[in-house]
Amino acid sequence: MKLDVTNLSSFDVQLKKFAALIGAEVGKVRDKVGVEIYRGLIMDSPVDQGRFRASWNMHYVTPDTEVKPEGEHGMPSVPVISSPFPFEALFITNSLPYAVRLNEGWSKQAPKNFVENNVQKAQQSILSML
Repeated sequence: MKLDVTNLSSFDVQLKKFAALIGAEVGKVRDKVGVEIYRGLIMDSPVDQGRFRASWNMHYVTPDTEVKPEGEHGMPSVPVISSPFPFEALFITNSLPYAVRLNEGWSKQAPKNFVENNVQKAQQSILSML
């Protein structure tokens, strides 16, 4: 079997363009889905003084474990996110010690498994994009 390499450099350029296009699309989908999950978590979070709802964080590469101080908190805004690196992980976290209990149905203000429900909605959103 003989390999024809006469157009190899052209093929390499085409592959690089395709990889850049796919990478950009992966990053756009990741960011869109991340914002959708984040927004859903904020809306589904139970509210007493708003600390739990305000302590949701989105961060690339490593989890952001910041929590808001005790006190009254208003509705957090959904950040505009974008990374030039399309394959970076996007973390959505809430590091308050009672976060797991709230997700398990501890509060009557939030549906049980609201985190999983929002991830499932995002999965359906991804499937609708395909």
